[in-house]
Amino acid sequence: MLMLAADPGICGGIPNVANLVVELAEEHPGFEAEATADAPLFPDAAARRLGWLLDAFGAGAPDGLVGYCATLASEPSLLSPASTRTGKLDAKWRIVVNEEVDPDIRCAGPT
Repeated sequence: MLMLAADPGICGGIPNVANLVVELAEEHPGFEAEATADAPLFPDAAARRLGWLLDAFGAGAPDGLVGYCATLASEPSLLSPASTRTGKLDAKWRIVVNEEVDPDIRCAGPT
């Protein structure tokens, strides 16, 4: 998930990343620990994007990822690096939402 979030262009843009993140989260319920542990190995933007996508379309971002991103001191990241550099700042994730994201699928929620 972090690899996809690090470079949304590799799979056709942030809407496709959203689809894949939701699918992967549903298919691999233990991803939370891995994502939190691996986040420091990726650019800050990847962790922020993943957290934002999980909050927006998944079952919510893992607490560990939320905590990790809260410690990042870098400038806000762009949700979509290929889009305009302006948009609304999501203060929780310190990410500029510079593209509308409407994935084909959304998390079914807790079962």
